[in-house]
Amino acid sequence: MENLLLNSHESNALYNQMASIITQESDFSLVSQLKARVFPDGNQWCVLYGDNIQEGVCGFGDTPYLAVVDFNNQWYKSKP
Repeated sequence: MENLLLNSHESNALYNQMASIITQESDFSLVSQLKARVFPDGNQWCVLYGDNIQEGVCGFGDTPYLAVVDFNNQWYKSKP
């Protein structure tokens, strides 16, 4: 029984890890399809689609991944 619980715990950990990877791949998909630029900007990372920050859509974060998440949120909030 103890072995079964350990395996169940390991299965849950593996499932959570796989779900996290799938989520991250999904988050990066939009950036990749748009060929948005990812670059450091001061003490943060920036993801930019467009010629500049004022006219394009951009996201910022402490890591490239957090900048991608912010970019995706901004993209879906932006108006044409």
